[in-house]
Amino acid sequence: MSFNEKNTIETALIEKLKSDDQTIKPSTEFPTEIKEYTAPYIYHHSTYPKWQYVHGEKLVLYGKQPQDVFVDTWLKAALCRLNQPLTANSDLADEVIHRLRGVLLEANYSGLIRANEIFQDWLTGRVTMPLGKNGEHITINLIDFNQYERNQYVISQQVQFTGTRDCFFDLVLFINGLPIVVGEVKTPVRNAISWQDGAADFLGGQKHYWENQKTFFVPNLLCFASEGKTFYYGAIGARFKNWAPWHSTEYRDRIPQNMRTVLKSAQRLLHPKALLEILQSFVVFSTLKQGKDKPGIKIKILPRYPQYEAAKAIVKRVKKQDARKGLIWHFQGSGKSLLILFAAQMLKADPVLKNPTVVVVVDRVDLDTQINSVFNNASVKNVTPVKSCKALAKELKQDSRQILITTIFKFDEIIIDEKNTDGLNPRNNIIVMVDEAHRTQEGRLGEKMRWALPNAFFFGLTGTPISGLERNTFKLFGAPDDPGRYLNYYSYKQSIRDKSTLPVKFEPRLVELRIDRETIDREFEGLATQNNLNEEERSFISQKAGKLAHLLKAPKRITAIADDIAMHYKNHVASKQLKAMVVVYDRDAVVRMYYLLSKRMGKDTVEAVMNISQGTIEKEIDENGKPKKIATDWLKWQKQKLPVEKIDFKRWQ
Repeated sequence: MSFNEKNTIETALIEKLKSDDQTIKPSTEFPTEIKEYTAPYIYHHSTYPKWQYVHGEKLVLYGKQPQDVFVDTWLKAALCRLNQPLTANSDLADEVIHRLRGVLLEANYSGLIRANEIFQDWLTGRVTMPLGKNGEHITINLIDFNQYERNQYVISQQVQFTGTRDCFFDLVLFINGLPIVVGEVKTPVRNAISWQDGAADFLGGQKHYWENQKTFFVPNLLCFASEGKTFYYGAIGARFKNWAPWHSTEYRDRIPQNMRTVLKSAQRLLHPKALLEILQSFVVFSTLKQGKDKPGIKIKILPRYPQYEAAKAIVKRVKKQDARKGLIWHFQGSGKSLLILFAAQMLKADPVLKNPTVVVVVDRVDLDTQINSVFNNASVKNVTPVKSCKALAKELKQDSRQILITTIFKFDEIIIDEKNTDGLNPRNNIIVMVDEAHRTQEGRLGEKMRWALPNAFFFGLTGTPISGLERNTFKLFGAPDDPGRYLNYYSYKQSIRDKSTLPVKFEPRLVELRIDRETIDREFEGLATQNNLNEEERSFISQKAGKLAHLLKAPKRITAIADDIAMHYKNHVASKQLKAMVVVYDRDAVVRMYYLLSKRMGKDTVEAVMNISQGTIEKEIDENGKPKKIATDWLKWQKQKLPVEKIDFKRWQ
C-alpha cells in the first residue's frame, strides 16, 4: 500500500472505526478520503454505537476554540439528554460544565494524574450536585454506561489545542464532547520509526503533551501510538515499558507487524463498547511505594487484553449461569491479582447481579498480603480482609456483600455438617475467585469451602494447572463444555511475545552423584553386626537411609551446590542485572539452600517461595480460649535442627 496526503494511517484508522463492518478489508481497499458529518447536531441513535467523523478544523462549528478541552455543544446536549432535571432547564448544564472546567485547572496544582483521577469520578457517575428539586443532590451523568446508543461518538483528526504551546493531535476520540482518547501516528515507510516515536510525543521531548497540554488530558482514558505496523496504548504517565499491545488471547502464534494488525487492534480497543467497559470497571489509580520514609506516587493502571477478556468472561458466566465454575489459565507474571481486582469491580458494578459477594481466596500469607495491598493501593471500596476463621464464618453467615479477601486456611475450623445442605450461605450470587488454583484446593480445605458455599460460582486462576489422577485443576475448576476445560487461556509464548513477562533462560548445572555401593554395603554390614540387628531391622533401616532424598540433601553435596550457584550468579547473572530461580528437591532442601545462599550472597538478595503449613510457632490461645495449632513444618524443622528463624518462617507462611 502506498501512502500520500489523502491516504494515510490516520485515514485508515478513521475509516475502520467509522465502519459497522467488523471484518478487516485488504489494504488496497482502504478509501483515500473520508466522508464527513457536517450537521449542527450529530447525535446518532442506533443500537450499534459507531464513530462519526468531524475534521479538527470543523470543530469550531460546534463551539470548540483552540484553547477549549470540551466540545461544549455536544457536552451540553449530552448533559440534558442523560440528566432529567437538566432536560427541563438547560442552564443547569452550564453549571456542570463550569465545575468540570474547574477540574481541568486542578492539573496545574495537584498534577495531571490526580486531576485525571478526580475527573474519573465525574465520568463514572460518582459526583452529585444540588440541581434537583428544592436543591436536592442528583448524580451527574456524563456518559450512559447502560444504553451505549445514548452517547455520541466522534472521531476527529488534526485537533488543534493551545496549551503551553500550540499543537495538533493526530487523532482524538470524543464521547459526548469529552476527549477520551488521543492517538499519535507516524510514517510507516521509514524503518527507523516505530510506535515509540509516537508515544514519545506524550512522554517528553519537544512536544511532551502530558506536560505542555496537560489540561487536555484531564478527561483522558488512554493514549495510543502506531507507525502502521504495530499498535500500543498506555495510560497517562506510563513509561515506555508500561505501554502494551492489544490483541486477542485467541491469537496464539506470532502476530505479523503490518497495517492489518494495527486495524484489528484499534477496532478491538477503540470500539465504543470496549472503551466504556474499560472506563467503568478497568481503571485503577494506585499508590506506588518509593521506599522507606518516602511518599508514594500515584499511577494510573489500565488492563492488558488478557485481563480484560478474562474478567469479562467471568462476569458473562455468572450472568448466563451456563456453568458454576471456570478455569483462567494465565502464565505467571501476567497480572492475575489485577485481573481479580478488575473482575471484582465488574461484578460489583453490574446491577443484574444484585450486589453480589465476592470472595478472593489465596493459599499463602504473603499472597494474602500482596492482593490486599493491590486492592488497598487502588482504593477499591467495600473490601474486607478476613483476619480469622471465626471472622470468615461470621461474614458468610451474616450475608456480607463485601469483597472478602482470605486464605484457604481460614476455612480450616469450619465443621462440615452433612445434614445441612445450605452450608454457611446458600445464596447463588456469591462468586469465589481462587488464586494459584492448582494448590490446596482438592483436599479437606477445598471440601470445607465448597460445603460452606454450596451455590457459589468458583473460578480458579493459575499459571500451572495440574492434570493428574489425584490432583486435576482442569476437572476441579474447568467446565465440561469449555474447550480444553478452560474459560480463558494466555500462554507463556503469548506473554513473552507481548513482553508482559521476561523470557526465562534455563541452564542445567551438572552435579555428580556417585554412589560407591560396595563401600556402603560393607560399612552397613559392619554397623549391623556391631549393633546385633536382625533381618527385619536391617531391612527397615536400609529402606529409610537409602532414599534418594537423603542422598540429594546430603550436607556436603548441597553445600557444594550452593557454592557453585553463588559463584555462577556473581559472574554471569548479577553483572547483567538479571534475576535467577533455583528449584530444589523439597521444602527441607529449600530451607537449607536459603540459608546457605543467604550466607554467601546476603539475605537481601535471596528469598524462599514455597507452601508451608499454617499455624503458630509458639504456644498461643485463640479467641475461644483454646490452644492454637502449632505449624507442623515448624515442629519438624526444629526437630531436624534446621536453622529456621521465626521471622523467616512467618514470612514464608
